[in-house]
Amino acid sequence: MNGNANCIFEVCCPPGEDGTASNSSVVALAEEMKKSTGCSAEESVKFAEFTYKHFDLAPRGSLRVFKKQIVEAYKQQV
Repeated sequence: MNGNANCIFEVCCPPGEDGTASNSSVVALAEEMKKSTGCSAEESVKFAEFTYKHFDLAPRGSLRVFKKQIVEAYKQQV
């Protein structure tokens, strides 16, 4: 994922003003999905588009502290 990671995480290819992923980000994620899963190019683009439409991406493990803070804030309200 060497050349694609920054694009996938929208470091060098930021989303548009309306929040939609750039075409470069979609292509980079689709390429990695295709390599990892063996799905077709068409399927990988659909999967990448779906992922960007519904989720923000971050390197695995980098949001652990943030997630714990959310849980703690929730517990304090219940």
